[in-house]
Amino acid sequence: MLEFIRERAKGIVAWAIIGLIAIPFALWGINNYFTGPSKVVVAEVNGEEIDASEFLRMYQRQKQQLQQQFGDLFEQLVDDKELRRQILDRLIEMKLIQQWTQSHGMAISDAQLAMVIQSAPIFLDEQGQFDQKKYEQILAANGLSVAQFEQLQRLSLLEQQYRNLTAASALALPVELDQLVALQQQQRQIGWLVFDMKPYLAQVQLTDEELKTYYEAHKEEFIEPEKVIAEYVLLDKRTLAKQVKPTQDELERFYQDNQDLFTVAEQRQARHILILAKQGDSESEAAAQKKIAEIQAKLEAGEPFAKLAQTYSEDPGSAAVGGDLGWFEQGTMVPAFDEKVFSMKKGEISEPVQTRFGYHLIQLLDIKPKQTQPFTEVKERVEQLYRQQQADKAYYELQEAMNTQAYEQPDSLDAAAEAIGAAVETSKPVIREHGEGIFANPKVRQTLFSDEVFKQRLNSQLIELGPDRAVVVRVKEVIPSRQLTFAEVKARIAEQLRQARAQAAAEKAAKALLTQLKAGKPVREIKPANTQWHGRKWVSRQDESVPPVVLTAAFKAPKPVDNQPVWILVKDQGAPILVEVAAVRAGDSAVAEVVTQQLKQAVASIFADAEVQARIAQLKQAADIEIYPAYETVK
Repeated sequence: MLEFIRERAKGIVAWAIIGLIAIPFALWGINNYFTGPSKVVVAEVNGEEIDASEFLRMYQRQKQQLQQQFGDLFEQLVDDKELRRQILDRLIEMKLIQQWTQSHGMAISDAQLAMVIQSAPIFLDEQGQFDQKKYEQILAANGLSVAQFEQLQRLSLLEQQYRNLTAASALALPVELDQLVALQQQQRQIGWLVFDMKPYLAQVQLTDEELKTYYEAHKEEFIEPEKVIAEYVLLDKRTLAKQVKPTQDELERFYQDNQDLFTVAEQRQARHILILAKQGDSESEAAAQKKIAEIQAKLEAGEPFAKLAQTYSEDPGSAAVGGDLGWFEQGTMVPAFDEKVFSMKKGEISEPVQTRFGYHLIQLLDIKPKQTQPFTEVKERVEQLYRQQQADKAYYELQEAMNTQAYEQPDSLDAAAEAIGAAVETSKPVIREHGEGIFANPKVRQTLFSDEVFKQRLNSQLIELGPDRAVVVRVKEVIPSRQLTFAEVKARIAEQLRQARAQAAAEKAAKALLTQLKAGKPVREIKPANTQWHGRKWVSRQDESVPPVVLTAAFKAPKPVDNQPVWILVKDQGAPILVEVAAVRAGDSAVAEVVTQQLKQAVASIFADAEVQARIAQLKQAADIEIYPAYETVK
């Protein structure tokens, strides 16, 4: 029951945050309505400017979210140029939608806006009422005034209104659903013939002359790229934390100053009996109240609470254990339930408590008072937190010191290393397309091969690898590009040619066999050598017992005509496979009905999204849009 209540409570709060905070904050770029025009313009849409400050706010917010999501992999997975273009495209879309809604007289009334904001759980007090003070505090904590937030929310609701209006015109016709379900549930009877590559590989004979001829004709394939051996100084917050050596006095002082971190809140253990009722449905509520009254009578007659919970409670999560919810802190349960539990005395049984789930009878079993853990019990955690705190303080100061020394003494990293108490490290050879360790990061390689670092041999500026690591690099040695000798690549060429010739021989045999099979000869009569036949069976699109390449080919193949099997040739990593489609049939009608219900919403959503995108594309096509290159570099 604890999870039953907790998950639903969080779901509504999460919705409120997404609907009222995340979306408007994602639209933070509209803030130019409040702050006025900027000198730098990144685009114009029908004569209306999108300024750099508007662009940067959205860009920085999105970048920060992606950095939190991907961590150290951010630079490898996210292309900054592409991210900037996506942000600009999003701002252009927003501007076009805003212009369309204005020209068509769409608006969000004050009453609509107030209803959305005042019904958001995040702004409600413990009694479920809108709390103006809490509202203003949350906005202030996120850097917004009430006027700014309400304007952002109004624009966000207008855009959603436009999208909903557009999506409502998208319909999935019954015939389209029927066709989709039929295709999704279709089954095919297939067999497949796999060619064993080992005999073909064994038959390939190569001479040194052939290998040399290939080498001479393809020398450009065997050029070792230019490499760089780099020096670097790495600043790692985790290393800093390990280097902190706190004294006993420092740890005790930290413990005293941060006792909230080591205090366990009051916890209570309770049982409950839940009778489900639909809130607002008088008939459902009356039935639940009657049942609750009957249970109360049994309690008054002396029947054990736990036994009654096992018999009557409609909470599947706790009924089997006598309604026991375990230990929980205040604020964990839904408000009415939570308030009641934390106002009761040990051993007390409550009157019926109504929540959105129904009616509860609650028995308070035990209370664990709020307790601060002794220093001796949490010393290890105190030290960990202290180390982290000190590392956090030192990290940004050392970043600045390292960057300053790397700039002021650009021909050596010794001073930068000394400034942070680290050593200058040397990399393995790095090429432009690949590296190891920190040089696997494209941003580091891009900096290493930049004009300033690679050609002028200067130290790089500080490169952030994430929130906890930074590095400066310089070129120590350049290993020029060179032509690899025949001896160095002989084995590679031999393997390459052996594979190519074996695959060609196998494909030739497969095509000859395919001709016979298409002419109607059964596989069992041909008895092809070096193959393995997988006999016919009925499969669906989701069948995991069939190799994916075979399954994909089988369902792409045309249907058999006049009971004549269809044969096709496919390849799996160069090895040929002959796939037979012998018959096609519709899927199970009962399953199809279930799938139809599931697909209705999915198809409608796909059609609606396509309709919205098509309308936005039309707006773009009809608009006068000017994009300026400033968006690529503005910071």
